Formats: sequence, C-alpha cells, structure tokens
Amino acid sequence: MFHPPNSTMAMANVPDGERGAVSGLLALSRNPGLVGGASAMGAVFSLGVGTGTIDTAPPSAIGQGMQLTFAIAGASIVTAVWFTRLSKDGVSL
Repeated sequence: MFHPPNSTMAMANVPDGERGAVSGLLALSRNPGLVGGASAMGAVFSLGVGTGTIDTAPPSAIGQGMQLTFAIAGASIVTAVWFTRLSKDGVSL
C-alpha cells in the first residue's frame, strides 16, 4: 500500500530520459532499508526474549520479545507519521 504512491511521488518530476536510472536507484535504496529493518527487528526480538537460543526460551519470553518488537515498530510508525505531518504543515526539518 505504501510503495506505489511513494514511487509515483518520487518519480513525478523526473525527466523521461532519466526515469530508468532513477527507478533503479529507488529500488536499490529500498533493499538496504528492508534488510536493515528486518535485521534490527530480529535483534530487538532477540533482546526481548533474553536468551541465546529460541529453542530454550519459555513461551512467556517469546511473548515478551514479540511485545517489545511490536511496540518499537509501532513507535517507529507513529514517529514517521509525525514527521510526515510536520513536513506537510511546512515545518522544515
């Protein structure tokens, strides 16, 4: 739901002759973000579980890891929406 409108906005003012290169850079920039985000959330989950291996973790620890991961993901979303609202209101960051 996010990528198509975001890509449209990013590509709106790109000249026709440069759209291929800019599209490739846009896709290239997304990959490290996706990999980095997944890795960071995996690390947060591991921190929340509190054990070295998930095999030995009790179900309550796995639940705590999930709660921490979703809490941080939710806070990230709220922060992103807040920054977006600021930029739409004309506040320069």
